[in-house]
Amino acid sequence: MYVSSGRMKRKTKDQLIKELESLKERLSKLEYSDTERKKVIKALSESEAKYRLLFDSAPVGIGIADLEGNIIDANRTMQEMSGFSLDEYRAIGVEATYADPEERKFLLNSLREKGKVRDWEGRLKRKDGSEYYALLNTDIMELKGRKLLLAIIRDISQSKRNEMALNAALAKAQEEKNKSEAIIAALGDGIIIQDTDYKIIYQNQIQNDLYGDRTGEICYKVYEGRDNICEDCPVERTFRDGKIHRSERKIATDRGDFYFDLTSSPLRDSNGNIIAGIKVVREITGQKRMEHTLRESEEKYRRLVETLMEGIWVLDKDANTTFVNPRMAQMLGYTVDEMLGKHLFSFMDEQGRENATRYLERLSQGIKEQHDFEFVRKDGTRIYASLETSPIIDENGNYSGAIAAIADITERKRDENEKNRLLKAMASSTDGITICDEKDRYIYVNEAYARIFGYSQEDFIGETWRKITPSDLITVVEKGLEDTLHNKDTGVFKGEVPGLKKDGGTVPTEVMATGLWDENGNYNGHICIVRDITERKRAEEKLREGERFLETIFASIQDGIGIIDKDMNIISINKTGESWYPHAMPLVGKKCYEAYHNRKERCELCPAWETLKTGKSAYKEVPRHGPGGKQVGWAEIYSYPLNDMITGQMNGVIEYVRDITERKRMEEEIKQSEEKYRLLIENIQEGVFVIQDAKMVFVNKAIAAISGYSIEEIIGMDFHSFVAPEDLEMVQDRYYRRQRGEDVSSEYEFHVLRKDGEKTLVNMSVGIVTYLGRVASMGILKDITEQKRAEKLIKESEEKYRNLVELTTDIIYMTDKNSKHVFMNDAGLRILEASPEEVIGHHWSKCIYPEDREKSVQKFREMIENGTDVFDFENRYISKSGKVINVLHNIRILRNEKGEVIGTQGIARDITERERSAEALRLSNLVVENSQTVLFRWKAQKGWPVEFVSNNVVQFGYSAEEFLSGALLYVTIIHPGDLERVLKEVRTHSERGDDRFRQEYRIIAKNGAVHWIDDRTVIEREKDGNITHYQGIIIDITERKHTEEAIRKYNKELEESNRMKELFTDIMHHDLLNPLNVAHGYVELFLEDEKDLRKKSHLETIKRNLVKGMDLIDNATKLSKLKSLESIGFEDIDLKIVVTEVIENLTPLAVNAGMSIENNLKTRLPVKANRIIEDIFTNIIINAIKYAPQGKRIVVRGTEEANSCSVRIIDFGEGIKDPEKKLIFERFNRNEKKGVKGSGLGLAIVGRILQLHNGRIWVEDNPEGGAVFVVQIPKS
Repeated sequence: MYVSSGRMKRKTKDQLIKELESLKERLSKLEYSDTERKKVIKALSESEAKYRLLFDSAPVGIGIADLEGNIIDANRTMQEMSGFSLDEYRAIGVEATYADPEERKFLLNSLREKGKVRDWEGRLKRKDGSEYYALLNTDIMELKGRKLLLAIIRDISQSKRNEMALNAALAKAQEEKNKSEAIIAALGDGIIIQDTDYKIIYQNQIQNDLYGDRTGEICYKVYEGRDNICEDCPVERTFRDGKIHRSERKIATDRGDFYFDLTSSPLRDSNGNIIAGIKVVREITGQKRMEHTLRESEEKYRRLVETLMEGIWVLDKDANTTFVNPRMAQMLGYTVDEMLGKHLFSFMDEQGRENATRYLERLSQGIKEQHDFEFVRKDGTRIYASLETSPIIDENGNYSGAIAAIADITERKRDENEKNRLLKAMASSTDGITICDEKDRYIYVNEAYARIFGYSQEDFIGETWRKITPSDLITVVEKGLEDTLHNKDTGVFKGEVPGLKKDGGTVPTEVMATGLWDENGNYNGHICIVRDITERKRAEEKLREGERFLETIFASIQDGIGIIDKDMNIISINKTGESWYPHAMPLVGKKCYEAYHNRKERCELCPAWETLKTGKSAYKEVPRHGPGGKQVGWAEIYSYPLNDMITGQMNGVIEYVRDITERKRMEEEIKQSEEKYRLLIENIQEGVFVIQDAKMVFVNKAIAAISGYSIEEIIGMDFHSFVAPEDLEMVQDRYYRRQRGEDVSSEYEFHVLRKDGEKTLVNMSVGIVTYLGRVASMGILKDITEQKRAEKLIKESEEKYRNLVELTTDIIYMTDKNSKHVFMNDAGLRILEASPEEVIGHHWSKCIYPEDREKSVQKFREMIENGTDVFDFENRYISKSGKVINVLHNIRILRNEKGEVIGTQGIARDITERERSAEALRLSNLVVENSQTVLFRWKAQKGWPVEFVSNNVVQFGYSAEEFLSGALLYVTIIHPGDLERVLKEVRTHSERGDDRFRQEYRIIAKNGAVHWIDDRTVIEREKDGNITHYQGIIIDITERKHTEEAIRKYNKELEESNRMKELFTDIMHHDLLNPLNVAHGYVELFLEDEKDLRKKSHLETIKRNLVKGMDLIDNATKLSKLKSLESIGFEDIDLKIVVTEVIENLTPLAVNAGMSIENNLKTRLPVKANRIIEDIFTNIIINAIKYAPQGKRIVVRGTEEANSCSVRIIDFGEGIKDPEKKLIFERFNRNEKKGVKGSGLGLAIVGRILQLHNGRIWVEDNPEGGAVFVVQIPKS
């Protein structure tokens, strides 16, 4: 009854728990879904706001309309461009915005045909009625099944006006062309035109005179002697961006360094494509030498000019500030906005206000004056200034304010110091510098000037330039000075002049003189810079010698050059060109497209034809063809008009052809390489950051990932926030020391403190940079947490493998190229009983047993000669004491990168025991052959043919030969009644993928006897899973099967006996208790009526014995039934409730015995149990009441442990002796105590109930006297 009731309750409770958990899970998912939906809505809202901001902030107009012309949206730029608001746009529609409706129709037709329009120019209307030119790019896009137009619009009105102005100017430019050509011819600078392959296609006469005609040659080869483009080539930069660029070149010669200024500009065709670069070459050697000399002076002059800037201050008539320039605000430490509107008196002290009042009064009277004044700066400091003040008079002649030019006198003094330093710089210049008065007399000469001419500085003072001019040139120089230096409109003399030295010799000099003029236009003298150009003259001679060398290079040009007439017939071609088309020779006289491309008509991409049509040069990249018109490469062709020098009429075309097959291939490789590196850079894992003023001002995504913050959160944060506390002091110290310019390590490790509080170990490389004009720290951060973990693992792995080498029992050794040991581990030394000195440095054969040495050396030699690098072989070692050890070697030949043998590495295993084991195996096989276990190996084929069977199969009457010959299949000996089951089980295990299985079935011996066998089979499979064999052992278990059958019969008899015992018990319980209950009833009736005390005492004795007999029969019945149970049903029970109920039921019994029961169970004691556990605690407490009344009390305590709950029942009686602590749980064992009656079955029942619960019970001594019964019941 308890079992079935418990199961029903547990099922209902489990269902409720599962339903509750399911409900909680669904609620959790709904909460999570709602949270995620809110996150998505928030993210979408933020994203919509972000993209709306981008939409409105775009610098171009963006409009969206449907195909019917309704405007849906227009960004802010679009609205500002046209003057229409978005609502006005939506009201008027697209059509009303076009100046010409026909243009809109054309645009719509193009959209319908192509789905998009690119770079369409048209006129649109503004709200005020004016028109503007617009450039449109329009696409049709689909949004939620609706087709819309997306238009990007740019206002190009200004560019259109510029275009019209340009067209008007082109005519005039043509008129100026001839003038320009004449000017170019007269320029003193070299002019070169290069095509996009840097081939020279034009030189002016100056360049020809310097280098000879280099047309057709590569510029960097001719001028620089290089094989590739020069660094910082201005032409290369012009080709890249189409802009004018400049650079300088330095050429070293034995006469010194020469400098040239190179200016490049693009030359474009009619389509605006760059077809060549124009380079102007100007020698600036003199200028560079002057620059070198005056570089420091120039810097000082620049500072001087900057400090001479004056402040401007304008006041109204009430002395309020109406204007100040930035310099004025800077002088006083304010911003311009801070000064505007403030009264003059706000910038001075009390004394200054008194002085200023007088000055303002004089200004109001129209008086101009200059005076010094003291102002108070914003920070409280004082500044002295010099003021030039003037009153401002309005058109009516009234005073309306004042203006002042203000200079900081302190800066003026600094300027004077700068001038003194400048004079010192001039004195130390390597170029000669002089200053002359209005009569050209020397008033200053530096040391370098005097040294050039061999005089002292004092020799020049008061003299003129005639002192160092040869007499035959004085008249010429005078005339030249009148036209240049002494002419106010020119004011400059520049040229080369031979100078007369003190010793009578001459020196070539380069002279640059600048006239000094006062405000009235009077000549006040000049400043002159003179440079000794002796070395440059020598260099020029060297350059002329190089011209002949360059002419030789030009003669060997390797590109194709051809000339065709107006009918596209080839009239000339150089040898390089002929070498490309040997299959079409002769070329002259044939059509170019026929000879070069095997075509019958003109090519579609033909630069020569374009030149013939336009009269201009052209360029194309075209396929190059071989025999049969097959493409064999690529060529680039430059075509130039061939004009008659007299008539100017074009007679044909010059084609310049270069084979670019390799370049095309490289371009494709470069394209792929660029894509690869772009992806690499975009996915860089290292963090990059910039710190300025201890704040994070730039980070990349990797930094955000490392720190756990977003990029937006990081920007502006103090870098200290990202450093773990234990590393903060070190990181701060290095940061501030690096900022001070101290030598600090640029790379170190520290822990980053992440947003979530976790720490990440990083490696940082950092340095000082200039970021946005200010000093900053820039670095790279790499998360090395995993790296450090890997290093630790590697270190541990190295240590492990080092230990393995040292701890392994195998011999590990290495030899050098001379076969001498360089290493042997401890195991090897131990086996050989040798020290390292006795092995290392000695030939390996020294360790080999003498009889094996020759064959071992021969084996090594054969392996090396055969090229075998890894091999095994066996031989014997001999130890120091003469012990012989059998070893198996695994040897690897070590070679260098050239394949030469540099040594060996080997592992030798002691196989002495293995040899002994082999012998033992032979003995084992002999044992198997003589045992009852038969070994089989079957093929996985029909009938299971036998591939191997041990000879002891003869115990079943068969010989091994009968199976191995194939005459007898294994399935034929399986009992017919078991065959179908055996086959099915084998098939099931095979298909399921099992590796092994076990069966019991019958086989028929040769004499017809039936034997039971135990078959233990292993399945052999190939790599693909196919079964090839079954291998196993069969053991004759016939006797065991007979025994099992006998046991089954005996068990059946026992079951019947138990059933009869239970029937007898029930009969005994019923038939014995009934008469006892009747007798008990009569005794109680007799006791009520009996007055005789002696007879009443006898009746009490009879009653006690009847109760004892009834208890004995009841307990015996209960114990008998418990003994017959194998298991009982369990349910969730709280021991606290069960024990508390027992205590409440037994409290009256305890009170009658003069005792109390203390219930100290405070918390739940959950277990899986049957309700019969009440009997456990009832029996124990009743026993305590019976056997320990002198203790006056019983204490009950409980504890919950990990896997069980325990209840301790403590009495304070006489206790239980150790020998009896186990016996009391056996039947009919009880402590004998006077006056205490019992059957001796109570604790036996307790023990059996706990067995059924897999629980425990034991007795301990109570330290205060008495016994402690401990009951332990599992939770599950």
